[in-house]
Amino acid sequence: MAKITFKNKEGLKLVGILDRPKNKTKTCIILCHGRSGRKNEQGLVLLADGLVKAGFSTFRFDFRGHGESEGKDYEMTISGEKKDLEAAYGLLIKKGYNKFGLLATSFAGVVVSYFSPKHKKIRALTLLCTRLDFSSYYKSYIGKKEEKLLKSQGFIQMSNNFRGGKKLFEETLKVNPIIELRKLNIPIMFVHGDKDSYVPYKESVKYSKELKAKLVTINGGQHFFIDKNRTHVNQVLRATTEFFTKTLK
Repeated sequence: MAKITFKNKEGLKLVGILDRPKNKTKTCIILCHGRSGRKNEQGLVLLADGLVKAGFSTFRFDFRGHGESEGKDYEMTISGEKKDLEAAYGLLIKKGYNKFGLLATSFAGVVVSYFSPKHKKIRALTLLCTRLDFSSYYKSYIGKKEEKLLKSQGFIQMSNNFRGGKKLFEETLKVNPIIELRKLNIPIMFVHGDKDSYVPYKESVKYSKELKAKLVTINGGQHFFIDKNRTHVNQVLRATTEFFTKTLK
């Protein structure tokens, strides 16, 4: 395991973890955390460990304004995270990797949707409990009070550990990730818990059918799949490992 500090085009320092298997490989899976997530959150660490045991290198990093990377949380934007992912991708290419899988959790789904069509070395994509329908996202967070706060201070408190900025909310009014995903001609897998109270399970059902993609349902699974016995996480790991082994090896 190697901790790596690198910079994006804007000069912000980003921090990631590169894990390599015992046998050398030129295939790497990049794991992207969601809004207010971290590279070291339990689910991502478990997935990375399992994928390394299956023979893949993995790279998980903190997007700007998260974890050990530079930047303020309220400066996080979809376009900014796309640049962060670009920097991580470029770093890994310089290290000799020439085939990639992408794994995105929750909000990161929109980032990889816009990133993937422009990068031909990406050969497979896994979307874990990801949000792709942003038609009501703005209204679900922004009322008159929040509009005043965005105007006066530039952000609102979205959760205990994350402040959403004005530009991020403006972006959510314009994005349509499914249009970008339609451009892809690579294997895609959706994994979603049918009890997810944050991102509706029906989104993955709908879009997996539209894209003719694989859908893995985690029965009883909540957002991020964390449960006491790790039953759901283990199901996700098994499905993810099987998918990337089939599509990347």
